[in-house]
Order: sequence, then structure tokens, then C-alpha cells
Amino acid sequence: MHSQTLKYLFVYGSLRPGFRQIHTIPGAAAIRRALRLRARYLGPATVAGQLLDLGRYPGWLPASAASSPGQVVGDLYELRDNALIHLLDAYEGCAPGDPQPHEYRRVQTHATLTDGRSFRAWIYEYQHSLRRGRPVVSNDWLTSLTAPGLSNQAESARN
Repeated sequence: MHSQTLKYLFVYGSLRPGFRQIHTIPGAAAIRRALRLRARYLGPATVAGQLLDLGRYPGWLPASAASSPGQVVGDLYELRDNALIHLLDAYEGCAPGDPQPHEYRRVQTHATLTDGRSFRAWIYEYQHSLRRGRPVVSNDWLTSLTAPGLSNQAESARN
């Protein structure tokens, strides 16, 4: 699918407005700034699937690939600038010129806002070994960073 055909983006990790450890992820602050300037924040949303704790950031699996699928918590944006998707692909390491294999790929999903409205949106799907990460029980990356009993990986992301 061409990047111009979808104008919504679901984010679940370092690009969420409430992610406070943004300085731990190279390039995250610049991309989040681009989202503020070139996209419209629609609000909290959910998608079907599962989050994995990969250390400093999470990975999303679609429900069909998840060991314990549920509703993943994140945020939905409406992209006002078609070129923004190319910046996002580069940030996620899945632009055409990025070395293979890509850790993520951009795919379509259905995102639902808290008011019940549903949108077809882009999301970045984790593609590497599932053994690398462990499930985020809450399926909410932000709450997993502040929950008691953090993993060593998440704890190191906070410091």
C-alpha cells in the first residue's frame, strides 16, 4: 500500500506523548517534535495485539502472532504531511535504504479511540525473534515503566 493512502498513525512506545525517557532513544525527540508540528493528536487509542518489552523500547505483535493477544494501549495521530511517514520509516529502521533484516515493518491495523471511533492506521510491527522480548502484561508501555517489579531492561531504560 502506498504511504499516501493512510493518514493515521498509532504509536505505542517512545513516540507516545507521555514517554518521559525520550532522551534514551536516539532520534525520538526529533520525531516526536515532527509529530507535534506535522500531525494532529487525536487521543488515546487501542489496537489488537501484544506488546513485548525489548529493553529501551517495546515491540508490537499483531493478535495473529501474539502468545497472549489483548488490547494494546497507545495514541493515535492524523498525519497532515505525507512526507512524515518517510521520516517515521527511517526512525523505525525500515526505510528502503536501511540494512536488512529490518527490526520493524510498517503495516495497517485498526485503532479505536476511547470514544469508540475506529480508524485504519499505520503501526510498526516487530519482526525479530520473539525470544528477545518478554510480554508487557498491561499491554501499555507507559504504565509498564512505572509499575512495581519492572524488568531489568525496563529499569535500565528509566535511568
